[in-house]
Amino acid sequence: MFRFAASPSWDLHLGDLRIALLNALVARQRGEGFILRITDRDPKALAEDQEHAIGPILEKFIRHDQIFHQSESLHRYRQLAVSLVETDKAFVCTCSPEIPDDETYPCNGSCRSYTPEERARIYEEKRPYAIRISPPNTPIAVDDVLTGTVTVHPDAVGDTLLLRTDGVPSEAFAGAIDDMLGGISTVIRNEAERLRTAQEIHIRLQLGYTEAIAYAHLPPIEGKLPAVTTLFEEGFLPDAIVNYLLAFGQTPPEKVFTFPDAITWFNLRNLSTAPITYDSDTLRKLNREHLHRMDDKALSSLYKFADADIGRLIKLYLDEAPTLRELDARIPPIFAPKPCNGEYGETMRTLASLIASAPPFADFETFETYLTDRTDLHEDSLLIPLRRILTGAEDGPALSDLYPFIRSYITEVARCQP
Repeated sequence: MFRFAASPSWDLHLGDLRIALLNALVARQRGEGFILRITDRDPKALAEDQEHAIGPILEKFIRHDQIFHQSESLHRYRQLAVSLVETDKAFVCTCSPEIPDDETYPCNGSCRSYTPEERARIYEEKRPYAIRISPPNTPIAVDDVLTGTVTVHPDAVGDTLLLRTDGVPSEAFAGAIDDMLGGISTVIRNEAERLRTAQEIHIRLQLGYTEAIAYAHLPPIEGKLPAVTTLFEEGFLPDAIVNYLLAFGQTPPEKVFTFPDAITWFNLRNLSTAPITYDSDTLRKLNREHLHRMDDKALSSLYKFADADIGRLIKLYLDEAPTLRELDARIPPIFAPKPCNGEYGETMRTLASLIASAPPFADFETFETYLTDRTDLHEDSLLIPLRRILTGAEDGPALSDLYPFIRSYITEVARCQP
């Protein structure tokens, strides 16, 4: 079983998405399940307008087999924390109320010596306390499929926080329990979480869980990473984003691929741990390729058509507009009435009138000759206003390339605004 843990208040960025994709991908390869874990342990800290947004975003890329909310298991975390205290494997920490909630702050030592009677007095007096677990006696071995076994010194593991003073479990404690009870076999995560991995292993060992969980710690994607929702707003396709993220650290057999394609060739053990840097130009190129690969009719449906010719028209613009947002600035204006004003306004109105009454023409050359004969316009004096009345722009693909795909819509296309 694999999992991806995400806070419902996150604005999911590319680094997070890569981790989710890799866990889901290897789960599919091995025929194991994939759990989406919502880390909503502290509902008071969640942003209400973002709650539960992670699931719908991830569903655009991958399918999860189960969704699990940590808020539904708060009682279990607390029971297990208390059981560790009662068996002297954890201790209550009554340092100043602010300090026990700091996961990185070591207890000053006196709290570890509380007797059961002293603990009972703390409970009775309702003094604020956290629950922590002492460092391990020996180094913690982390089985990493990318770098081999790595040992973490007890001092680095430190006094791991289990429960905050308000009873909310720490990320390490809740994650350790969920991985244990959820039967997680492998965790793919960022290398920055290597210490948390050691803490989770230590917690599970104190709970008597000895089943090995394999880990893969990946280097982060460096650079200013956009949120996934921002990429959607900019017009990037989910398939292109997946292609971009899964190509890191591998040598795909094909430059352009989809998530199902990657299942056939991806090898986690061969994944490079070299640093990687976000490159928006590469993502734009991949988005162009995925738009090119789309079925022409399906592509046209993005602009409320069901016509393969419109899909081919759109593809003519991909070199200059490789995202949907950029295409939005070029395709809809073709089919909208044009502002026939300024230097070429009168000529545009003349051309619109001629086109409205013209017979159909099979090719652009014949169409152009028809207009030239009736206006005595040549070269730029014809082509500039003609491009404006046909596309609403001053530049773009050659009109001879565009014409075959707008020929059936020519009277709708060549219109002036009232």
